[in-house]
Amino acid sequence: MGSGELINKNKLFNIVLIAVVLFIALKIYEGQSKKIDLLKVAIIEEGRKNQVLEDIAELDERIASYQGLLERKEESAYINDINTLARNSNVRLLSIRPSGENRFSDYTKYSFELSVLSADYDSLAIFINAIEVSKTFFTVDNFNIQSESYNKEKEIKADLLISAIALSGR
Repeated sequence: MGSGELINKNKLFNIVLIAVVLFIALKIYEGQSKKIDLLKVAIIEEGRKNQVLEDIAELDERIASYQGLLERKEESAYINDINTLARNSNVRLLSIRPSGENRFSDYTKYSFELSVLSADYDSLAIFINAIEVSKTFFTVDNFNIQSESYNKEKEIKADLLISAIALSGR
């Protein structure tokens, strides 16, 4: 065997060795590339989960803020709230009577029948608006004006059915 053949065999061996090393490197690269792709998918999925958790936290904060508005009170406290709203609106409260409570799975609805006397429609409208925007969650379920005609000397009498809403189990 001559030195030329030995050099050729060494070159061939080196080429085969380089090919094998390149093949192994390619397989390692493919495996790592798949792992990287899986990690990218996992990162995207975790990002989605984090967004959902942030949304849930935001909704929890909003629910907590509404729970303060829908706190359970005694009927007398609701009556005092209605009386204060009437007084601040220059409406005279002739009568107020609890007309029962309806319990639902998540909330309780306390109803009150009111008779009011107002000097004019503006005062009556201010009273109804005050009920609707009150810190206590009230709804006007029924509204009936008793006065058949309106003139400057005659006051307006109205009957209302108002409900207060409170969360159950709070």
